[in-house]
Amino acid sequence: MKKSIIAGILICAFILMSLPSINALEGKTLISKEKDSFKATKISEFFSMAKDLENKVVSQGIFKSSILLGTIVVGIIILILIYIYISGFIAPDPVDVPNINFVKDETSDTLTVSTTDTNVLWSDIEIQGQCNTEGLSLYVTAGDQITECNGEIRIIHAPTNALLGVFTFN
Repeated sequence: MKKSIIAGILICAFILMSLPSINALEGKTLISKEKDSFKATKISEFFSMAKDLENKVVSQGIFKSSILLGTIVVGIIILILIYIYISGFIAPDPVDVPNINFVKDETSDTLTVSTTDTNVLWSDIEIQGQCNTEGLSLYVTAGDQITECNGEIRIIHAPTNALLGVFTFN
């Protein structure tokens, strides 16, 4: 959802920036077919005729208020979308707490991973307490061992701050 809002804002910005400038076309020539001959008209004259027509329609009050109202509404919608994005109302995708089970072995002072979800990074796991984590690979896998544990060991999933386990070694 966040990507679609950003895309919408970018599309609106692109449309607003790509509107042609009358001054940039000043002095250019527009060629149109009139009956059986071609007529060259300066772009500025063409825009002048279009502006006169617009003034006649607007002076009658038919479109004046709707054009202004439409511009204001679009501007407000863009500002609301920017505010929602910046203020964090659009929450990032929630991170699930992984399911990791450990087996405690007091004789060798180790914790062994017995089961785990796939694609869980050890860098996302915070191990509080005194133990050796040097033999751990990139991903948590069954059979991984945390060795030389002493005292209270707390294992926390850092992205969600979820406590995965507390183990006490003597």
